[in-house]
Amino acid sequence: MRMRITKLLDILEGKEATIVIRALKRSRIRRDVLIYLLGIYPEGSYLAEIAKKIDATPSNVIGAIRGTKGRYDKALSLFSLGLVDYNEVEGYNYYRLTDKGKEVARVLKNLEEF
Repeated sequence: MRMRITKLLDILEGKEATIVIRALKRSRIRRDVLIYLLGIYPEGSYLAEIAKKIDATPSNVIGAIRGTKGRYDKALSLFSLGLVDYNEVEGYNYYRLTDKGKEVARVLKNLEEF
């Protein structure tokens, strides 16, 4: 397990690694969003589909991805951490992993399989 954490630390640097690990430990939904998006990479997905696939409410998924004023800290959102990006297509936001997000999700998936 320590080797896998070291792999995560290799992807991220210093304080950033600590913040990302903290954010992922605090939220199952953040972790599930990353793993789901890894499974469909390089494609993206829209909010309702992500929520359905990971068995979560859309409000919790948007909180995990972009942050909210209440439950989900914007500074710890997947978007703010640079793990997920989005683009708007015909009025819908499609979310997908960034390159850094893909690497973090791969390590996370290996940890969960452990």
